[in-house]
This record gives sequence, C-alpha cells and structure tokens, in this order.
Amino acid sequence: MKSFFNNRVLLLVTGASRGLGLEIVMQLSAKIANGSVVVLAARDKEKLDINCANLKKTFPEIMFESFVSDNATATYADYEKLLNEKLKCAPEAVVVIHNAGSLGNTNVQLSEQNNLDELASYFAANVHHPMVLSSAVITLAKDNPEIRILQYSPGPLETDMMTELRNCKIGSVSSMAKNLREKGILLNTRQTVEKLCDIIDKNAFESGAHIDYYDR
Repeated sequence: MKSFFNNRVLLLVTGASRGLGLEIVMQLSAKIANGSVVVLAARDKEKLDINCANLKKTFPEIMFESFVSDNATATYADYEKLLNEKLKCAPEAVVVIHNAGSLGNTNVQLSEQNNLDELASYFAANVHHPMVLSSAVITLAKDNPEIRILQYSPGPLETDMMTELRNCKIGSVSSMAKNLREKGILLNTRQTVEKLCDIIDKNAFESGAHIDYYDR
C-alpha cells in the first residue's frame, strides 16, 4: 500500500491554530495533490481564518477551511456532519491527525487535583474527544479495508505548551522544562514533522504502531 502523498485527500488536523498542528498542515499540504481539501480545527476562529488565508496564498489549488471546535465539548454529531459534507468531494484518501490536547491545570499537584469540572474538561479534551472523532471517521469509512493508524510521539518540542510548563508553579515540573531548553534537547516543530512525513512516505509501519521521533 502506498502513502497518501500525491493523492487528492481530505485532511483534517486538530489543534491547527498554531505550533505543531499548523506545521503539520503546512508540510503535508506540500505533499498532497491539487484539489485536496484541508480542514484546520481548533477553538480560535481568528487564528484559523488567518492561517487558512496564508495557506491559500502558498497552495492556491488546495481548499483550506476552518472548523471551530472545542475539544471539551465537541460531539460525534459535529464531526459526522463535517465529514459527510467534506466527503462529497470524493477524495482518494481521508487523513485525520489528532494533535489537539491540553495540559490541564499545571499549577496544582496531581494529589491536589480535586476540581471535578476541571478534571472532566481535561479528560473530555484529551481522551473522549479523540475517541469520538475516531469513531466518526471509522464509521464513515467502514467499507474501506485499508484503514491505517499511526501513533506518533513528536519528542520534546519548543512550543507554547513547553513555555507553559516552564512558567508553572510546580517547581519540579518547571525545572524539568527549563533544563530541557538549557541542555538543547528541545526540537522545533519543523524537525519533528519532517520525521513524521518520512514515516508516512515510507509507509512501512504496521497499523496501530507507536513510533517515537527518536526511533530509527
């Protein structure tokens, strides 16, 4: 089975307003065919619209669209409606990348996490949301025997999340994050997405495999 590169695809990337998600969109857009549809999903509509406008200038033959979605509240019906609409373009492949996530309350020790609303929101965004989106995709693609799943760990990245960890009030966590930068261990998003693209292009992984940036 070949990778989806050079095909006309429907690509949905969550957490695409900034950082890793936006870099994934940019690099994959350079590798898919004209006529593809790329959906950028995140909470910040303004950033999404700006990103789509900039991407259209670089890739004028690809359609870029914003999908405003809060991972903590998004439903199966939301994604079912979105996918049903976008699948009308009859893509040669459907690619969904779960990138959105939340650190939760980084200023409170785990043993002191007792706010049920915060905990519910955290698990909704990081556990329930990927399950709901995956279910919508797999249900709509149930007649396709070539479903491929890859779990990719991008390595430690210099992103807004890392900045949040450096500034958190838990000393051990803050120190760890600062040490990663001081020791030059952090990767930039370009590096890790290039590795992801190489993995996708070679397409030698078993479906369901977990691959880390540092795996060779």
